[in-house]
Order: sequence, then structure tokens, then C-alpha cells
Amino acid sequence: MLDLSNNQAIESLNPREAPHWQILEYCRHIGLQKKTPVSGYWVARIRNKSLGYYQKRLIPWQAGTGNYDEALEAARLWFSQPEIAKQAADPFPIGSKQDLNYCPWGEVFTVGHAMRDYLEWKRISASKSHFDSMVSRINHHILPRLGQVPLEELTGRHIVHFSLDVLETPPKRGNQKAAERVPLSELDPDDLRKRKKTLNALIGVLRLAVQLAWENGETDSERSWRCIRRVPLADTPRTIFLTRDECTRLLGCCRPDLRKIVQGALYTGCRITELAKLRVRDVAAHVFGLYVEPLKSRKPRYVFLPDEGMAFFLDLCAGLSPDDLVFRRQSGQ
Repeated sequence: MLDLSNNQAIESLNPREAPHWQILEYCRHIGLQKKTPVSGYWVARIRNKSLGYYQKRLIPWQAGTGNYDEALEAARLWFSQPEIAKQAADPFPIGSKQDLNYCPWGEVFTVGHAMRDYLEWKRISASKSHFDSMVSRINHHILPRLGQVPLEELTGRHIVHFSLDVLETPPKRGNQKAAERVPLSELDPDDLRKRKKTLNALIGVLRLAVQLAWENGETDSERSWRCIRRVPLADTPRTIFLTRDECTRLLGCCRPDLRKIVQGALYTGCRITELAKLRVRDVAAHVFGLYVEPLKSRKPRYVFLPDEGMAFFLDLCAGLSPDDLVFRRQSGQ
């Protein structure tokens, strides 16, 4: 993420008419309109309630002045003006939500209580990316449907209604409005497969949370977790292979810095996150290929390369130090 308080980061930015933006909070941004390498303007921007943007020029910028703090104060003052606050969308912090949208209360132990205890365990044991996605799934799917159900009363009927509701509810991304529910009989086979995959992931979380509550002595009944079952699903992996001509056309559609990492993915089959973390010391480390660090549940491994692929990575590493990242954006980040 761009940090405009860093003078080196500012120096690496290309002059252009459109501002370079830094997110302060979602819906609240500060930016630098770098018109020339040594001059420009600080600007601020809000996201309004109609999902558009409104921006304002703040103060001049000159190379080496280091007046980010002054611009930030001017931006926050502008954000707080009544006429701006009235039309602006509500801001919310950067990053993924780390807690549940549920406040357990009362003496009755509910599914929501069980999810809270399970989350605290996963906060210790899970990777950050897995934890973030799990919090989002629990908040979006499980708590609104089952959070208030007393654990002692949870039965298979609750799970059937929960499963049907998840399957018939189209996926929602970001600030999209919720789409209308689609009956199970009208779902496209591929859409149904995807919804079942989501459902099984939720069922896995729910079952483990309820089982942990039983292990912790919050309930004496095994029924509450034994009634939670996954749905059958034949989820086959994608078997699409690109020809060399298709690879060439794909690379031709990419900007230069993106083209390099896409080409690296074609040579290695690695995930984008794995390549983004790849360092020079991992290239040609003990083998004719790459060392890939552990990611999520994957173990560390070596990826062997053909001569063409090895030459590509060695060219990228030429002149870099062992701790440098192999792939960088045009901005140097």
C-alpha cells in the first residue's frame, strides 16, 4: 500500500495528472497530484453515499518539503466539515475485521457463544489469511442465521434450513446489493457446485466450533455436533492448459511489471502470493529451479524449471541482493 509520508516512495512516483492515492480509512483518502517531478498538489477524496467520489485540492507540494503532516491535517479538517460529512459514506478501518458481529449475553449458551470461543482458538492457531476469511464467513453466513439458537436446542432441522438458505442465496461481494434468492431447482449446475463448496466450508467451521463447545463442557449432548454434516460434492479441479500461442497473447495484454509475474506463474504454476514473496535467494537455491516458502496449509517445496524458465528468473535476479524481492511493481513497491 502506498505510503505518502515516505519521501522515497514519493520520489518513485511517476508525474501524472491523476493523483496517487493513499487510503487513510475506507471512503477517506489523501493523494498527491504529482504534476512534475518536483511540484504538485496534495488532494483529499471522499466516497459519497451514491458510491461516487468527490475530491478537493488542499495545499501545494514541492519535492523535499516533507509537508505530509500539514496536508493530512488539512484533509481531516475537510473531512469533518458538516457539508462534506453529510454527503460522505461512513468510513471504516483499513484491513479485515478481526472480531465477530455478535455480543454474547445471558446465561443461555448459544451458537454465537460457541463461535466466539472457537474464534479465540483460531486466533492463536490459524494463519492470518485463513483467520480473516473465516471471520468474514462467520459474520456473513453463520451468525445471522444460527447465532441466537441455544446450543442445547440445535438439531438437524436447523442445519437443513441453514444449508438451503446458503445454497439459494447468491454470493455477495463488497458493497453489492444482495441479489434475489434463487430456488434450488433453478440453480445452474456450476453455480450449485460453487454454492455447495461454500456450504461445506461453513459446515466445517460450524461443526468444529460446536464440537469445541462440547469438549469445553458447555453442553453434555453430542447431538448438537453430530447432526452437522457436509453435503456430497464432486468438486473436480480445472484442467485447462494454455497453448504457447495463448500464453503469448496473454502476456501481450499485460503491463510490463504484471507481465513478468504472469510469465513467472506460467513457468512455475505458483500462486501469485507465492511469487510476490519470492526473493533472490530462493532462485537456484540448491536445485535447478525455485524454493517456495510455506503458504497457508502448503508445505515448503522446490519447483524445478526448464532451461528457458531458469534463464528467465536468473535474468530477473541479475544485479539484485539476496534479500531483494524478485518481482516489483513499476512504482518500485
